[in-house]
Amino acid sequence: MIGVINEQLRIMITLGIRESVEPYLNYEFVLDTGYTYFLTLPGNVIRRLGLPLIDSMEMIMANGEALRSNIYVGRVFWNGEEKIVPVLEAEGDALLGMELLYGNRLTVDITNEGTATINSL
Repeated sequence: MIGVINEQLRIMITLGIRESVEPYLNYEFVLDTGYTYFLTLPGNVIRRLGLPLIDSMEMIMANGEALRSNIYVGRVFWNGEEKIVPVLEAEGDALLGMELLYGNRLTVDITNEGTATINSL
C-alpha cells in the first residue's frame, strides 16, 4: 500500500471502505501515529456509507478534552484483503491510527510529494 506526503507534510493514505455489499468508497485518511485506534470518519461519510452503530466510548483528545464518540463497524480494503474494523465518528480529517497499522512496516520518505509504504510483516 502506498501513500503520499502532502504540502503540509502529512501522510495521506487512500483506503477503500464500505458497509458490506456496496462498492468500496475510496476515501483519503491522514495516517496519525499519535492516534492509537483504527479509523475515524466524519458523521456525514458514515451516514453515506450506512455503517452500523455498535457502541459508543469516551475518547481523550490530545488537548486533554474528553469526548463521547459513536463507534461503527466498517470494512476496509487493507493489504489486498477485506478487514472488518471499528470506525469512530469524529469531525475533521479522517484518521488512520496505529491499531490498523499493527503488524505492518511503515516506511516514509519525508520530502515534498514523498511516499509512504505500508507492508505486512
